[in-house]
Amino acid sequence: MAEAILFSLAQNLIQTLASEALQAAASIWAFRSDLQRLKATTNAINNVILDAEDRQAEEHAVQDWLKRLKAVLYIADDLFDEYATLASRKTITTGNKCSKEVRLFFSKYNQIYLAIKVSRQIKKIRSELDDIENDGGRYSFRVRYNEPPVTTRRRDDEHSYIHEDEVIGREHDKEAIMRMLLDPAETTLAQVVYNDEAVRNEFHVRLWICASEEFDIKVIIQKILKSATNTSPDNQDLDQLQSKLRQVVCDKKYLLVLDDVWNESREEWLKLRRLLVGCDKGSKILVTTRSHIVADIMKDGIPRYDLKGLSAEKSWSLFEKLAFKHRQEQQSPSLVKIGKEIVEKCGNVPLAIRALASYLYDREEEVWLAVKDKELGGIGGQVDATMEVLKLSYSHLWSPLKQCFAYCSVFPKDYYFKKEELVRLWIAQGFVFPSSLGQSLEDAGHDYFMRLLERCFFQDVDRDRLGNILSCKMHDLIHDLAQRVAGEETTCIESGSRNPDQGVHHLCFCPSSASNESMSSLSSLRSLRTLLFGGDQGYETVVVSDSFFDGLFSSLKRLRVLEIRWIEIQTVPSSVCKLLHLRYLSLDYLPIKSLPASVQEIPNLQTLSVTRCNNLTEVPAGVEKLTSLRLLDLRGNYSLVNIAADISKLTNLRHLDLSLCPKLTHVAADISTLTNLTFLDLRGFGSLDHMPSGVENLTKLRRLWGFLAGSIGSSLAAINHLTALEGLLIYFREEAYSDQLETVRWDALNRLRVLYFGKVYGMSTLPVGLWHLTTLRVLRVLCPDLIELPEWIHCLLSLEILKLFECPKLKCLPEENPLLPRLKELWIIGCPLVKERCKPDGEDWPKIQHIPKVKIG
Repeated sequence: MAEAILFSLAQNLIQTLASEALQAAASIWAFRSDLQRLKATTNAINNVILDAEDRQAEEHAVQDWLKRLKAVLYIADDLFDEYATLASRKTITTGNKCSKEVRLFFSKYNQIYLAIKVSRQIKKIRSELDDIENDGGRYSFRVRYNEPPVTTRRRDDEHSYIHEDEVIGREHDKEAIMRMLLDPAETTLAQVVYNDEAVRNEFHVRLWICASEEFDIKVIIQKILKSATNTSPDNQDLDQLQSKLRQVVCDKKYLLVLDDVWNESREEWLKLRRLLVGCDKGSKILVTTRSHIVADIMKDGIPRYDLKGLSAEKSWSLFEKLAFKHRQEQQSPSLVKIGKEIVEKCGNVPLAIRALASYLYDREEEVWLAVKDKELGGIGGQVDATMEVLKLSYSHLWSPLKQCFAYCSVFPKDYYFKKEELVRLWIAQGFVFPSSLGQSLEDAGHDYFMRLLERCFFQDVDRDRLGNILSCKMHDLIHDLAQRVAGEETTCIESGSRNPDQGVHHLCFCPSSASNESMSSLSSLRSLRTLLFGGDQGYETVVVSDSFFDGLFSSLKRLRVLEIRWIEIQTVPSSVCKLLHLRYLSLDYLPIKSLPASVQEIPNLQTLSVTRCNNLTEVPAGVEKLTSLRLLDLRGNYSLVNIAADISKLTNLRHLDLSLCPKLTHVAADISTLTNLTFLDLRGFGSLDHMPSGVENLTKLRRLWGFLAGSIGSSLAAINHLTALEGLLIYFREEAYSDQLETVRWDALNRLRVLYFGKVYGMSTLPVGLWHLTTLRVLRVLCPDLIELPEWIHCLLSLEILKLFECPKLKCLPEENPLLPRLKELWIIGCPLVKERCKPDGEDWPKIQHIPKVKIG
């Protein structure tokens, strides 16, 4: 991963060296020429990194050269990020001309001493990079520019195509395992049928546990208890855990899946098996493993099912679906011939086929030939070669994508990646580079994610009503690849007493099962840039002293990302506010009552997430000084009564979530300055009596959840200007009059896909203009005075989900039969007149019987 890391470090260093404040300081103290020479050297080295990366596997001297370069660039990145931050901070504070303010900044210190110190450090780094560049001359590296990735393609099916591809050719395997599972005389190991409806109906309890490499009985029991009860026991010994486990499985027919087992100790397996006796007859344990040794150890009395590669026919079907455009295979017989040879070299392994097919999509025949003859030339078509094929797919990624992919190894196996969170982490680390001048970091990060998804590095996608991706997972083999390419850069410590390596830069640390020695070792990790500290819902809450964190943050001065969750701490130490490089701060599910007042002093902070902190009462004044902030998430703080900060000054903000804060009464008087907002959520804002003014200026908004209509400064006409909206929730105060809906130019909202009406009084039918919304997929209506649905509702050609709540006066459904042919879900709740008509023997039943999911209540 050296090349990927170096690309990000070099690019960030080049950008920092070009910053206005640092250039002004360099001019004043006469080291601007040193900066320019340093930038030139960095550019020159960056141009040969690709070639060095390709050669390092076979040339150890090149590998050592890259390690030297990485060490120096890390130091340079930290140093110049600090100088640029300190210089720009003074400029931001006063707002005067840059050169004057840099002088004011430096005047706080011994000017001559500081100038000499900075100049010496610049010259030292430049000298080291010059030496590295000169040494690189011995290897005759070729200049290879890092080409940008191909344009992201759109597929016809906006839902997850990965799931559909995975089941190609597995029908027989599924049926075989299903027969084993549902036969009460046998027990077996399998994964593919876990979510099958027949399996759901057969077992009282279904438990899924990722066993991974470390087969720790205590940890596995804790995971089983968490999966069964959605809570984790307090810190208990093994005897107490065994007792609770027996209570959970006693007299219940359960299905337990132990996924990706690598334990080769038969004794450990027998120990666990003894703990699971006493259940109802017919309980099953399924184990998935990639090791024949593990399968042999666990085979006593258990039938074994070996998944073979796909048939040649099914393998080609999978490859064809992913590698060719529509009907392209009919027009390109030469590509078909090459493709079938590539499929054969993939050993009929679906994961390998998907990875290569996705890479080859829309590429020239020369690329196909190069993959077949050169890059797959030494692979003999065995299943064991899967990792080599995946490495090949990884090697063709654009460098920033390699870095983003490798970073995912900081999370444990079977982790559900939240897409928006992952993108913000990439941004905080400086891995994301917009492809055009007007593209935001968030949109660029989204493109990165989609490219990795299309190349099959992610799977099991979950989407919201808009079709936007919420979360995904990573195949175990793909996770193994991420760990391999990340090397010592990332570490995830979930259990045991293992201490992290000193060279680690990104660390996920679960303290609930860590030793005191592991905890104390954290403060020695001076190079750490990511610290994800804590557990998850259901894990036991860990009590950690405030003094521990105070000392920890004082040591880890290079942190870019800090996440603390599910930890018993009463206050956030003020030392966190001295983390100059920090871009991402997440404090979730903590019993804290307030944030430190000095939080405003974190100059580079881009993401501030403080959610589900039930004791939090106030956000301190001064947060508006965080001018780099792009996301502010305060949702679910049920005790929050005051935001003392002036949010309207956070003009770089893209995402603002204040939902589920029922005691909060005020947002800001005017938010017209927040013109970069793309997401605003005010749902569950119980005491809000009017919308802030200036909503009409937020023309980049894509999702607006919670527009309060019918109050001062809350004219619905403001929505006419929000033409980028994809999701909208409107709700009314009880005394509000619904005629305001007629002021909305619905035809201007031609991107709207989800529309929710909260309580709308006085509206007997839907506003006429809604028929313009041909892109609308989801419509939810809560309207006590609604009498009828208009006949023109059939104009909503894309509507897939219709939800009608608390419409007691609604008499019947429209005459159209069938009702909205594309409809997939229909909810009719609290509509007694229509409820009777929509029963199987009712008058409206023929209109809705085609809809796959109908819920009436």
